Formats: sequence, structure tokens, C-alpha cells
Amino acid sequence: MGMRLPMTPDCDRALVRIAELFESEALSECEAGLITRFRIDTGSANMVRALGALLHHMDSARVGVEFLLPTARTPVTAIKTMMVQEMVEMDAMTFRALGIFAVDPGTDTTVRNVEHAKLINKDRFSLFGICCRCRSAPGKRMLRKWFSRPTRDSTVLQNRHDAVAFLANDENKDIGVYLQRVLKPVRSLKTTMKRLRASSMKINDWIGLHSSVHHLRELGHLLHSGRFRLKIMAEFKPFFDDRLEEVKTIMEALIDYDESRVENRMVVRVGLDADVDQMKATYRSLPDNLTRAAKNEAVRLGSPSSCAVGYVPMVGYLLQLPAHFDYQQYDDLEFLYEDGQSLHVKSDMMRRLDEEIGDIKMQIIDRETTIMLRLERLLISRSRVIITCVRAAAVIDCCLSLATTANMFGWCRPTIVEEAVIQAKGVVHPLAQLTVASNFVANPIEMAEIRNNGYNIDEEEIDLNLLMDEEEKMDESTPRVLTTANSTLSDAAAEILLNPNERVSGKGILHDREAANAEKRARAAAFFLSASYRGVDIANARKWRSEKEDPEPISGGREAWNVFRDGFLLRYEHMGDATAKQLLIESLTGRAKIEYKGLPDDYKKKSIRDCLSWLEERCFGEQ
Repeated sequence: MGMRLPMTPDCDRALVRIAELFESEALSECEAGLITRFRIDTGSANMVRALGALLHHMDSARVGVEFLLPTARTPVTAIKTMMVQEMVEMDAMTFRALGIFAVDPGTDTTVRNVEHAKLINKDRFSLFGICCRCRSAPGKRMLRKWFSRPTRDSTVLQNRHDAVAFLANDENKDIGVYLQRVLKPVRSLKTTMKRLRASSMKINDWIGLHSSVHHLRELGHLLHSGRFRLKIMAEFKPFFDDRLEEVKTIMEALIDYDESRVENRMVVRVGLDADVDQMKATYRSLPDNLTRAAKNEAVRLGSPSSCAVGYVPMVGYLLQLPAHFDYQQYDDLEFLYEDGQSLHVKSDMMRRLDEEIGDIKMQIIDRETTIMLRLERLLISRSRVIITCVRAAAVIDCCLSLATTANMFGWCRPTIVEEAVIQAKGVVHPLAQLTVASNFVANPIEMAEIRNNGYNIDEEEIDLNLLMDEEEKMDESTPRVLTTANSTLSDAAAEILLNPNERVSGKGILHDREAANAEKRARAAAFFLSASYRGVDIANARKWRSEKEDPEPISGGREAWNVFRDGFLLRYEHMGDATAKQLLIESLTGRAKIEYKGLPDDYKKKSIRDCLSWLEERCFGEQ
């Protein structure tokens, strides 16, 4: 029996709840509603309902207000927006198949490659494991985020590649060594900032915060030196300014870290506050003063066998006497407690010390606590700067880790193109390369994107009317994708295949619309059933497609010939060798056409690719 979900509140009810978030900024309920409509897109009904449902759920669950009155609302301090348009959607099976993260570290495959056996921890045998060589904890978290939530934003990827290439360059090896030293002490300060706001910082937190800020300042000096000019750091560079330097200088001038470790609390440096310095001087001279007071009390009380004066914070000054001493014969002695071996009493001299010196230890702590609260307020006001600088350090740490791994395994940088194709040579999976005992055989990969945008084209016939209607609806900025039940024609190929009336080499191929439609239907259907992408440079094909008046293919040299060849193969190879050869004769002009007429008989039986290779050898073999 299925579970019945609660009903989602309507837009009006949701807007009323959302408006309560802005009541503190408004003078009236009407003004709160106006602010809500300025900040929330009320036309997005689904978003408004979802946000309203979330707020009502938090109210019913009493998140954050468990111990307050029933009328108290869940406090919402901020609404963060997360964009997922550029995020790659990957399921758990894909992560496992690619070996991105170790599934069961205890049973993972053993590294058999002796050359790399010492480079990898067997418990972390995964792509993330071999790439994670970050020096700082924030860097490791950032790299895991990159691997678990990959992006398809080409700008972001290009910036990351630029940074990795820069750090992998041997000329910048000194910068990499410097960054390893600077990044290692940097901590993740989000938890520290939460404790700072709650005034629950411990001495280790203060020491870690100071160390992180100090090394972040050194990183800022590198960024502003001009040697580290990378686009990936452009958004972070403005935060490495005087504000970070101010925090570092104040913390160093204010806190005595050596004394703080001894006291297990934050201690202010000498010379910062005159009152605190005077209190500390009095506290340091306290043993001598108490010794003199103990001698005077011993003489007054008749030289008892054991007499001492002690100071107990929050209690004051006490006179310690032997347990058998008869204190009742003295009117000024007030019994406080007995520990079995001695009596602890108050005398007139002890009361005078309470008035003259006072609870000196607690006075020092109170004064230093006041100073530390001021420092905490300053750090809270600079928290955004500090957290952003830590994030910048994490990004650099990730790029440095990937650069180190790339140099170690001999990886090269890929070239990102706008076309939905992959063309790679000498491809190896890093984990597969490490698990073989001998040299791994690299393989080429050439493939196109496969996706479905709603065009149903079967293997026998294309719904041309639907295709033409959709083409008329598309503008130039919309990528065109034709889809069959099993494969897809991407934007690059669609531009070539769906425009047969464009001129190839100065003469039209097809002029009749009916013939064009029939050819379009045959080309697209044949393309889906073949591997036309194999061995074709898509960039050349696009260039050939965009040139409306092509010159003679061989007149521009090998580069022009490669453009013509790749474009021709992508557009006509799937039509069959016989048709493609006939179209080639009609497309060629000048010397290329004359040379092709001399095609040997044995080549006439071969494929169109072999014929083009023979023609290329005839035209350019002597050069």
C-alpha cells in the first residue's frame, strides 16, 4: 500500500509564509508582501509552492525551535541558490564502472605494475585515490567535490586545465614547491568560525586559525607578485588584500601563543594593555607578598609548627594552620574548612589582602576575555574574507595535486571543443594501466554524443514533415540533433547533412526540392546506421560546410585538401561507395578532376576513402 504524501500548499498560502521571512525589514504586512514580490519570482508557481512547502515542513518539524514556544517560527537566516544546469548527472553504477571512488577498499584490485606499486595506497585504489595528493584538508574536500559533482561548463574546465598545465610545467617547479609548503598548514575554518560565533574557541582553534591566516597571507603575496596569473584565481584575488593582512597582524600582536598553551586559554601579550600588565606584575610578585604575610602571622600566633598563606581563585587568601591548632582563642580567626591535615581560616590580614590585592587571577582573566571578545567581533566581520581565501587555497591545492599526478603518470591535456564528439588517441584507463604487469596497449576513441530530443526516426524511414516543421521552429542559436531509436546526429553533422543545396565546389549538387527531400531522408537514415564519424575531423567538416564558394581542393595545399576530404566523407560516405564516387567527380574541379579521371581500375573497386587517398598521393606526393 503506497504512502500518501501531504498536500502542497497553494501559491497564496506559500506567499504568506515566504513574506514572513521579510517582516523584520518591513514596516507593515503590505510592505512585507511587496518586498517578497521584488525578491521572489511569483510567476514561477512550482518554485513558490516548493519553497512554501519546505518552510511549512520546517515549522511542523520545529527545526531549530524545539525548546521555544509553539508559536515560534523556524529561523531562516539565508537562502542559497544552487545551479545544476552545468552539472553532469551520473548514477552510482557509472561511478563504480569508471572506478572514480573505491567501493570496498579492503578488496580492491592489487597494483601489479611494479613501476607504480609504490605510488598508490592499495586502500584507495581509485581515480580519486591516485589523483588526491592535496596537502591541505580543504583541498582534499574540494577535489572530492570535483570528482563527485563534475561540471560540463567549458569555461570552468578550461580555467582548471590552464592552472594544471601551468603547475605541471617544469619552469614553474619552484612555485609548486613553494605552494606545497604554504598550503599544508591551511585548515578548513568553517567549524572554527561557528565556534567563534558561539564564543567557544579552544586554544588549538586559535592556533590553527592564526597558522591558516598566516599562510594565506603568503599565498596572497604570490598571487599579487605577477608570477601566478591564472583566470581560475581571478575571482579570489580581490580577497587577498589589506583585510587579511590586518587580521594576521592583530592576531600576532594580541595573542601570546606560548603562554596560552601553558594556561590552556588565550593570553594577551605583554605591553598591549597597561592595566593587564600591572595586574600580571602583581600576580607574579604574589609569592613574595604571601611569604611575608605568613611570617607575620606565625609571629602573631606564637610561631605554630606549620603556618602558610595561600591564594585560591574565587575564594581569596587563606591562612593554613596545623589541624590541632586551637583557633578559637583568637577572635579574628574565622574557620572555613579542614582537609584532615590542616585548618584553613580567615584572619584580619587575609581580609586586608582581599581588599588590597583582590582576586587578581580572575581580574586578569576577565580583562583578557574582554579583549578577546573584541578580537572575535573583528574576526566575525572578516569571516567571509577568510573563508573565501581558504576556498582559493583549496582550488590551488586541487590543481597542484592534479598537476603532480599528470607529471607522474605522463598524462597530457585534452582539447575541449564545442562539438559533441570525442576524438582521442592512445587512450588508457589509469586503473587498468596500473593493474597489468606489462605495458598497457593504448586504444583510440572516436565517438559522438547520444541523446534524445524527441525526434523519432526509425531505421527505414524518417518523418520528414516532422523534421521540416521542427527545423522551421529552430533559430540559429538552437543546437539541432536528429535522433533515431539507437543513435544521434549531433549539431556538427546536422549542419552538414541537413543542407544538401549548399554549394560544395562552386556548382550545385541538387536543385529540385523533391530530390533534396529524398536525399535528405536517405542521408540521415543511412548516417544513423553507419559509423560515419570514424576517422573524420569534425572541425574540418564544419569549416568545409561553412565555405559557400570552395576553391579547387588542391589549390590551397594540404590544409585545404584535408578540409575538403573530411567534409566530403562526413556528408557523402554513408550513401555508399558508388554514389559517393559519382558525387566526387561532380565536386572536383581543375587539376584534381583531371587526376581523378586517371583512377586505376583496381582502385575503382575500392572504397571512397581509398580513392581519396590515391588522389591525395597523386596531387601532393611530389611535395
